[in-house]
Amino acid sequence: MEIELGYQESATDVLTDVAEQKKWNELVDKLGLIGQRSITTDDDPLPFRAMTTHELRVYETLFATEVSLQDFGVEMIPLRVLDTIAVAKKHFKLSDMKVRHDLAKINEDPIVYAVTQDPINTWIKTYYFIARWGTTLLDFPTLAQMAADKKRGEWQRRANDSRRLAENLERDMEQNLEAFADSGAEPSLYP
Repeated sequence: MEIELGYQESATDVLTDVAEQKKWNELVDKLGLIGQRSITTDDDPLPFRAMTTHELRVYETLFATEVSLQDFGVEMIPLRVLDTIAVAKKHFKLSDMKVRHDLAKINEDPIVYAVTQDPINTWIKTYYFIARWGTTLLDFPTLAQMAADKKRGEWQRRANDSRRLAENLERDMEQNLEAFADSGAEPSLYP
């Protein structure tokens, strides 16, 4: 079983060393780094990285099933992942956690991520990568290529379906026009 945890090593170092944490907080405040302060809770830097939109779309494409962490019952979650989830919930109050997976392919890179919502601009959500696991983890570029191939195939099928529909409409239109012209059931407006 392979596991990828979402800790950022630099943040983890700061969390485990009180002197480093104090220095980090002082520098962030001194430099006025509002963005850095926004990813901290109780003066602890958030050690989980925010996912990019690209990452989110890749996981949504490949792992179509999303359930809350509490409802995930497809397979056992490895202990190291559970430990990481516990840290995220307890110390960073990341409580809205989701699991994305593919029901057809058990043990194929399920991913756990946390979702936070901006308290003022509620439409703004941030997704934090917590962990993923599987029999063999594929690297992200491979996953991104698989997602692109899957989308390309879906869009190609939709384009083909649209072409067939348009061809059928044209054929039906010609048949309906012929039937309309030959019907003679209605009086003509022209003498």
